Amino acid sequence: MPAWQTTKGIFSAAADTKFGRVALDSLDAELRALPVSVALDGVTQPGSSDQFIVDYKAEPSAAEKQLIEAAVAAHEGIPQTDPQARVNNVGALAVEVTPRTGSPFEDYAVNWCDPTTWWPDAEKVENVVANSTGDPLVFDLPDERIIDVTHGKITQEFRLADMAPVVSVDGIVLTERSFGYDDHAANPGWGPNPHDAGDYTIDYAAGTITFFDPPIEPPTVTYHRATTSNWYITPKDGRTIRVLAIEVQFSRDIEMRDAMVFAPEILAAAAAAGGMLDPALLASNGGPIPDTSYLPIAGREREYKRIRDFIVEAQRSFPIIPQVGGSSYRAMGDEFVVFRWPYEEAAARDLSASQFTRLRVGLKNHIPFGGTFANATSYSVSEAES
Repeated sequence: MPAWQTTKGIFSAAADTKFGRVALDSLDAELRALPVSVALDGVTQPGSSDQFIVDYKAEPSAAEKQLIEAAVAAHEGIPQTDPQARVNNVGALAVEVTPRTGSPFEDYAVNWCDPTTWWPDAEKVENVVANSTGDPLVFDLPDERIIDVTHGKITQEFRLADMAPVVSVDGIVLTERSFGYDDHAANPGWGPNPHDAGDYTIDYAAGTITFFDPPIEPPTVTYHRATTSNWYITPKDGRTIRVLAIEVQFSRDIEMRDAMVFAPEILAAAAAAGGMLDPALLASNGGPIPDTSYLPIAGREREYKRIRDFIVEAQRSFPIIPQVGGSSYRAMGDEFVVFRWPYEEAAARDLSASQFTRLRVGLKNHIPFGGTFANATSYSVSEAES
């Protein structure tokens, strides 16, 4: 939690920002856009410290401090400008480097081979009492495909830490064995094990919990369960996301068991209103728009039924990436192929908050691929709408 010293708010980048990082120029602009009655003096971060200071010319009110804290919590830590080359071809050829408008924005899809990574549409299940299996150490949850945000399956999974299961017995929250413990324990030459041995492990695919010591009663668990394979690129209010490129990364053992769909979508109510829906109407809903409220934009969908469809449409591919990292479960145990669509070389794909558009990428029937890994990465620029 941030600490306030009259005009100064003292924050932690790791604990108080969305992705555990701060970009001072971007945060300064975001705070100045807030309806706060006192002027911002500046945002500073001493050296390489985790702490940063938000300083106002006078003390904000309690309500204004809440606004400021919410803005910091939503801050993504993306620098405000990023140089790019621009060619001015009038008469003699000239090349100049100018600041790009907007902020770089990257996002990473789920692993379509592993439903325990399908977090975007996951449903929260709260305070469920797990069922006994007859084994005093093993308990069943009523769901399979539990979202796993602790074992390195999702790139930058720390962003989703609040989706981790919470397991308690007799009102006491217990600790899951941390990622890396087993590998470190099996290699004493690495030195003392820095990881938490924990009280239990979870089989996220099967939805079972195994304790190291029998609990005195069945555990109570809160968790998130996968519902769809969809991943979304959605602009924030007042922003346009310009998608410059999308890559897909497949392990060579990939087995397509379903078609993959890339579908630009528009909010159904906005489509019915000719794209003129008032953004204030969305705020009155008090929450995110449900997935069923969106419709595909006719003529812009892409459906990939065979591996060769990716090859036919991709504008670039890369050499085979070999196995890397040995036998550790941190290693990459299979070779990878990468295909890329560099939209900036033709026409970037724009997704606009004011037009209520987004991009949905997922499996048509939500049948997991076979194999180890299938993922996509988007490379974009987030710009303020004019």
